[in-house]
Amino acid sequence: MKIADILLRILGLAACCALIVNGLFCFKICSNKDYRDYIVSSLLILFGGVLGFAEIGLACLTACVCGPFAILSSRLVRGIFYIVSGSLAVTKLWWMLAIGGGTIGVGVLNIIFGLILKG
Repeated sequence: MKIADILLRILGLAACCALIVNGLFCFKICSNKDYRDYIVSSLLILFGGVLGFAEIGLACLTACVCGPFAILSSRLVRGIFYIVSGSLAVTKLWWMLAIGGGTIGVGVLNIIFGLILKG
């Protein structure tokens, strides 16, 4: 593995953890009974977990949990999925904007490395 690949995996795992924590905090903060916030929080937790398993790359866990998401083995597709997940995280609060922007940044890096490394 190259240094850039290791760094990108560490950034990806940090973004996945941030998405999961963002979703959990939104469950706690969303007290106005807006169902959209609960759906987005659930999706953030789900997407953070799926991206985490894809980033770790454990064959047995990825096959069991990410069977429908097997396409995430490609860096290019994973980058697009990071951008979609990051855009879901962008909401009203400043720390949610930071998490969403960081996740979108990791997605852009994944797309760049996916195009450079062809996969």
